[in-house]
Amino acid sequence: MNDVVIATIQNLLELHQLEEQLDRARTGKAEIQAKINLIREKLIPNILGHHDRMRARGRKSIAPVRNGVCAGCHMVVATGILATLRRQDDIQLCANCGRYLYIDETPPEPPAEAAVPAGEAPPKKARKKRVSKRIPVE
Repeated sequence: MNDVVIATIQNLLELHQLEEQLDRARTGKAEIQAKINLIREKLIPNILGHHDRMRARGRKSIAPVRNGVCAGCHMVVATGILATLRRQDDIQLCANCGRYLYIDETPPEPPAEAAVPAGEAPPKKARKKRVSKRIPVE
């Protein structure tokens, strides 16, 4: 069962990527469409139908889960769904946005501010001076 789940998720990712590429392409659309048709033949009809409905609404049909949060709608994913995703027993939908979920294994990129050359301290931010709001009594 794990192989079927993994293959389905990979096919959905590739299908989505090719469909976006087809939308942007000016030439070579026939080649891209041929690749799309091959992938669509591999997918289960129910999953393909759900994907088509999501695409018709202008939305992605698949989203990664990072730190227990759906990257599509930024809502916390239930722990039971997370456990199923980790075991790769079944394909799961986000309860909020309806996208197919998969665990994103790639490590996050560090923020641009954190990239400080070795041996240098990050610059300190200047503090604002406090202004007294008291009215002087004469």
